[in-house]
Amino acid sequence: MLTQEINLECTYDVDEFFELLGDEAEDYELIGGKIVPREKPGPGAEHGEIINKLGFHLELYANRNGSKHGRIFSASACLLGRPQGSNWVIPDISYVLSDRLPAKFSGPLPVAPDLVVEVNSPSDNLERMRNKIDEYLREGVRMVWSIYPLDKYVLVYQPDQTKQTYYDMDAELNGGSVLPGFKLPIKVLFD
Repeated sequence: MLTQEINLECTYDVDEFFELLGDEAEDYELIGGKIVPREKPGPGAEHGEIINKLGFHLELYANRNGSKHGRIFSASACLLGRPQGSNWVIPDISYVLSDRLPAKFSGPLPVAPDLVVEVNSPSDNLERMRNKIDEYLREGVRMVWSIYPLDKYVLVYQPDQTKQTYYDMDAELNGGSVLPGFKLPIKVLFD
C-alpha cells in the first residue's frame, strides 16, 4: 500500500519513480515522465495465449536466422535505453537484435527494443496505449505491433511512417526491415 499519494500530473525520472513507488512499482509504468497505472490483462486467457504464440514464432525466426540474431523477452521491463530517463515500460514482448545487447546484463533491458509487441486487453485505454506507442517510437523502437484480440486485427507502427498499417485476419504480418523474412498469417494468432 502506498504511503504517499501519486500526483499523476507531475513529471518524474526513473529514480524518483522507484523512490515513490517502492515495492508497488510493478503496478505502474513511467511513460514520458508520467506515472501511469499498469492495465491488468482482461478476464480471459486469450491475452497470454497470443503472447505465447507470437513468442514461439519469433523464437523460430531467431533460430532460423542463427542463434545470435536476436533475443525475445516477455513482459520484461525496459528503460528504452536511458537509465536516468523518463520511461519504465513493460511491453508484452520485446525483440532485440543480439548485436545491440551487452553480453551480460541484469535488470531491465538496457537498450530500446527493435520490436515491441503490445496485446491490447479489454481494459486498455486507447489514449494510454497511443501515448505508450508514441514514446516507444520516439525512444528508438523500430517497429511496434499492437494486437487487438477482440476485433482480431493488428496495427503496425514505425517511426518513419505517418500512419500505422492495418492487418486484418486475412493478412500476413511481416517483419519488414526489422525482422527480414519474418511472415505470419494473422489468423494464427487468433485460432
